[in-house]
Amino acid sequence: MKKSFLGAGLLLLSVLYAMPLFAQENPAPAAEAADTPAAKPAPAANENEKKNYTGWVDVSSKEQDVKIGLVQIKVKPNLGTFNFSVLNENDKYVPLLSTANEYTSSGFFLKAGKKRYRLIADKNVFTSISKIDSGISLVYKVGKVAEVNLKFEAMKTAPDHDIDMIRIAANVKNVSQKTDEFALRAILDTVLGETGDFHFFGADNSPVKNEVLYRNLKDHRWIYSRNSNAEMQILLDGADITVPESVALVNYSTLDQAYWEPDMAAYRSFDTVLSYKNSAFGINWPSCRLKPEQSADFVFYIAVAADGDLAKGSSFVGGDEPVKEVEEPSIFTNLPSPVPAPVERPVETPKKKAEPIDEFAVRRDVPFNVNNLSKEQLTLEYVQNLIDRISALEENNSSVNRKEILQLNAELDAILSVLRQQ
Repeated sequence: MKKSFLGAGLLLLSVLYAMPLFAQENPAPAAEAADTPAAKPAPAANENEKKNYTGWVDVSSKEQDVKIGLVQIKVKPNLGTFNFSVLNENDKYVPLLSTANEYTSSGFFLKAGKKRYRLIADKNVFTSISKIDSGISLVYKVGKVAEVNLKFEAMKTAPDHDIDMIRIAANVKNVSQKTDEFALRAILDTVLGETGDFHFFGADNSPVKNEVLYRNLKDHRWIYSRNSNAEMQILLDGADITVPESVALVNYSTLDQAYWEPDMAAYRSFDTVLSYKNSAFGINWPSCRLKPEQSADFVFYIAVAADGDLAKGSSFVGGDEPVKEVEEPSIFTNLPSPVPAPVERPVETPKKKAEPIDEFAVRRDVPFNVNNLSKEQLTLEYVQNLIDRISALEENNSSVNRKEILQLNAELDAILSVLRQQ
């Protein structure tokens, strides 16, 4: 029995003596380990990357801008959006694109294989910017798929001109591990033409009166968007420009859809009741097949002017100097003038009142092609909205736009004539 107690005592002493050694080998308790920098868990490999994605916390939301000559370039880093302005004679900048919703109605889109990516205001697209010589560089990183480097540079249309043009260059790089098809698309939400009679003008300064899709740009090397305050000239051919596959001048709603290229089967005018005074410019460049780490460039220019001057970008790409457009005669030009009653002297008689204008007769002179009507326009909902729009204009006695009323009435007459035949 004594041997048993003695053996147990020796065993207990050896255990107590060895405990400090074990304590040195074991880690500190959880509460203490958290206070030790070495014990903190390492961040996930992509944690910082996620925070830097567009719309997240690590990207500055402060708008960046560059002002050189007549040109102002603005970029919102947190969204990857941009806008351009031109300096007028009052030292104020006139925006050339829509300023609504932090410029998110204009932007670039990428197609890789069959998948499409919206590069602006997308939390899955990493955005960074930097100022470069005479401009701003905007980089979009689309995961492990592609990187798009967008450069906006202010420059001159001619050596003796002020800085009056913006070079827009996009470089698309394949950062994936496979060869794939890539395509680029741009949408510019134009605003200048929305305050005038016509949204766009062609290279010969003729007005573009309805939605149109150009595939052959031989006769459409540039397009104007203008009003009395400013003008932008979008250059599409010449110099180092990448000739687009197609260019669309349309109502914005035609571009704001799932189609990569706008569906022009539903032909319609720029202004509709459902989307009124909202034109846009769409550019689709040809797709290219890129190997890993291979890239492709896409370039175009925008020349600017203010205070009724014409943009001079045509001289830069080897075209004729622009000339002032000839204004079309007003639809009221051929209306009969009021005829006063004959006056017999010496007896003075009161003059007759002006004869009332037959507005239906005038409407027949307002051109509207019945063949241009879409299925959307031949619905009861569209007709009712059209009637409501006309009524609202007629009730606004302070600023009645007679020409607009006549145009809407002409559209209504055309729709009703088609519906009667159905």
